[in-house]
Amino acid sequence: MKYTKYLAIVLASALSAAGCTGDFEDINSDPNNIIVGDIEPANMLEPLLMNGANALIYNTYYYCNEISQVTVASASNVRDEHRYNITNSNYSTIWNLGFNWAKNAKHMHDLAVNNGDVNYQAIGLTLKVYYLQLVTDVFGGIPYQEALQGDSGLLKPRVETQKEVYEGMIADLERANSLYNTSVVLPKKEKDAMFQGDILKWKKFTNSLLLRVLMRVSGRSDEFSPTIAQRIRTVVSDPAAYPVLSSNDDNALVKYAGTDTYNRNEFNTNSYGTENGFSGDHHVAEQIIKMMVDEGTNTEFDPRLRIWAKPRAANGYAWKGAVSGCSIDYGNSNKQYETFMHYETLVRDNNPNCLMDYAEILFIKAEAAFHGWIDGSAKEYYEQALTASCQKWAAYGQYAAFPDKDGNTAPVIITSADIQEFLANENVAYDGTLQRIAEQKWLSLFWVCGFEMYNEMRRTGYPEVVIGKAAREYGYTKGLFIARWGYPTIAMANNNANYMAALAAMGGTENNKVLPVWWSGQAVARDAGTPWEHSFRKLIYGDK
Repeated sequence: MKYTKYLAIVLASALSAAGCTGDFEDINSDPNNIIVGDIEPANMLEPLLMNGANALIYNTYYYCNEISQVTVASASNVRDEHRYNITNSNYSTIWNLGFNWAKNAKHMHDLAVNNGDVNYQAIGLTLKVYYLQLVTDVFGGIPYQEALQGDSGLLKPRVETQKEVYEGMIADLERANSLYNTSVVLPKKEKDAMFQGDILKWKKFTNSLLLRVLMRVSGRSDEFSPTIAQRIRTVVSDPAAYPVLSSNDDNALVKYAGTDTYNRNEFNTNSYGTENGFSGDHHVAEQIIKMMVDEGTNTEFDPRLRIWAKPRAANGYAWKGAVSGCSIDYGNSNKQYETFMHYETLVRDNNPNCLMDYAEILFIKAEAAFHGWIDGSAKEYYEQALTASCQKWAAYGQYAAFPDKDGNTAPVIITSADIQEFLANENVAYDGTLQRIAEQKWLSLFWVCGFEMYNEMRRTGYPEVVIGKAAREYGYTKGLFIARWGYPTIAMANNNANYMAALAAMGGTENNKVLPVWWSGQAVARDAGTPWEHSFRKLIYGDK
């Protein structure tokens, strides 16, 4: 793979800054976009967005969906992620991805400081937080204030507690919000694959990310000053100072022309030329099917499912989900019947990658209103969130090839009447519980870049999960739901004392996959001495 000299140096230095070296993720980079000797902030933005988002969505598909019971490699004896066989090489992939791109974002920020460009400074801070939140949420405490300084010789940075990391991220996003100058257009706006130089939309994205960050640690609200509840109220109640995503037109979508190798979605028709090549090892999980399909009639009540997934001919075009954590024997017996992901809608050269959408912001508001942290009706925010999600996915329906019972395919149309019927369904209608908000938010995060579905499961405990037979018997997590990923071996070897201190701060002594991260509902309940009334404690086991 061809790299420019400069980009290779930046990426390599990211690892030593995080406390490890070598073995970083290969990332496509258009040599025409970064020119040696002519580096400026604008020239770093395009690969930060386009290549970074492609790397993220690939790992969403490959890892996050499998451990979150979204998809299942049911018959594979190699793909064991859904059985929680996550290894050191997997740890390194996500660790390096986050730190690599955060390093580039920081460097873009530093170049912008030298150039006096406040908007690129703000974007650099925002993207640094975006990528490092991925790392801390998956692993736990990480270097933050002392991170990304390997090129200055700081090879053993202090590993901060998650509270400290989140305080740093909140401060960086507040700083970014204060920097934006919305009266100008971003220089070289053609390099901005997300908002095409629209500074107000960048500011909305920054503050929307701030809301995501705040809600992530809301279970620890009173441990912050001001409290997290107060900070959420401040953001939501002052849209002039803190504008956030306010329609699907504001969605943070990284766009691709689909014209060449460097300008097309990771899931393109060249790399994934067939339906089986895309979904053969990624069958739609039973978890998803049960949440979107009436069991009695095998009819979907959620109109988005026909855009996300396709039932198989071998099963008479009836929905059948794959069992997460199942044995290989069970998988082999059922693989031909299990639902595939929808190839025609999800594999397109010019599909955008979604970093965040309007629906997520509405779900955050619904939860905040539920707790009494902000004004407004939780029910109204909840229904607006589901409407926004359905409308977002309706735009993909034109590409669908959804089969009827005879196998004839057609596009999918989601009408306003369909959405109203969906909102009224007994499985969906707002019932005044946090569980209903959390489960529908989880579904609406489908195909959003990163590990957001996994993060929300650990934060709220919803949806409940069933630990499959093989996931229990293989013992990768001692029969427990996977609570975190272990720090990479090289990080532990090079900076052992600091990472052992980070594990102790999370309440453990072993670098394992069952120690809950500090912000998780499980850790909050443990520290409060109260039961965690979810499947992570109750251990709901399957027999397949």
